[in-house]
This record gives sequence, C-alpha cells and structure tokens, in this order.
Amino acid sequence: MATEVGLRDDGAPIRASSHPAPTRRPRRPSREALVGLVLALAIVVAAWGVGGFAGFGELGGGGINARHLPKAGETAPELLMVDGSGNPVLLSQLRGRPVWINFWASWCGPCKAEFPELQAAYSALDPSSVVFLAVNFNDDPGNGTEFARRYGATFPLVYSNSTLAGEAWDVRNFPTQMYIDAAGTVRATVTTPLDAATAIAYAQSLSAGRSILGGQG
Repeated sequence: MATEVGLRDDGAPIRASSHPAPTRRPRRPSREALVGLVLALAIVVAAWGVGGFAGFGELGGGGINARHLPKAGETAPELLMVDGSGNPVLLSQLRGRPVWINFWASWCGPCKAEFPELQAAYSALDPSSVVFLAVNFNDDPGNGTEFARRYGATFPLVYSNSTLAGEAWDVRNFPTQMYIDAAGTVRATVTTPLDAATAIAYAQSLSAGRSILGGQG
C-alpha cells in the first residue's frame, strides 16, 4: 500500500510504498579465500611469536651467504614455517630425522608437472624413514592450498616466505629440493623437477646415509 508523502510541482501527489525495498545478502567469501586469510594471519602471528622468543633477526641465520642456498656439507639454518592449522613449525624441531624439503608455488609451471610425481613418491615411501616438507613458498596460502587439492596431494603442507625464512633461504628457483640428514647437515640441493622414481631413490639414499647422486651442492 502506498502513502502520500508530498506534492510535485504540478500538484500531483508523491506516493511512497509501505513495503521496504528488498536488501541483497552480502556474498560469503569462498572457503579458499577464508583459508588464505587465516593462514596469512597465522604466518604473521607465528613470525612475531617465534621472533620474540628466539630473536627475529636470527631466523635463517647460521653464517650462510645470504645470496645462496645452504650448500652440501653445511648445517641447515633455521627455517620457520606454518602448518595448515596455523601452528609454527621449525626445521630444528625435526633434528634426529632425515628431512626432504620441496619448495614450490602455485604459480610455478614446473611444479604442476612435478606434483603428481611427488604424490606418487610420498605414497611409496615409508613415512617413518624421512620427513617430507612440501613448503608453499612466497605464495598466497589460499592459492597454494587449492593447488594441492586440485592435484590430489595427500601429504601435509606447510607455508613460508622470504620474511619468515630469512636471508639464508634465498629460494629463487621453483621447484627446489633440499635433502638434510638426521644431524641437520645439508646433503644435496636439486633445482630441477623430479620424477617419482628419482624422488624415491634420493629419499631412500638420504634415509640410509648414502650419497645422493645428482644432488647439486
């Protein structure tokens, strides 16, 4: 029902509807956007928390030249990451276990071809023999999470960036593999994509304490 609210210049009444105009419901952000936001906030919180505890300037330290990745035979510097629940993960917490690190990003073309190979290798390896860290690096966490879901990854993801990792982890090539023994010593760096058979062979060699052929120190 309309009610008269005034007159126009020609004398005709101006009527207004008594029914309120419909309002549009705001669009809900996508799940991927929410995941990205939560992880981005978690990275900031974790950086402050760990930095306040250990000294933010020491993250990624260890006397390694800032222009290069850690070399074979050197002790791996500290690396700060965040898991999918927003919990900080430190590389030093894994001391005593061999660690295979894969640095990747959702915008990396070669990573798309390598991801199914990584999944095949992860499925074939004994998880107790080597720790696999798939580090989504310098990427939007939401994009990284969606990328891994799209390629059917079942291995756990962790997230980091240059700010969290520090200058010692000057990752510029994607993908990059780092193999670190149980004592925390870098055994090999590989800056080319791996197929499943090669990834399995390298991980098994690392676990057994053998030389990793093809690793670039």
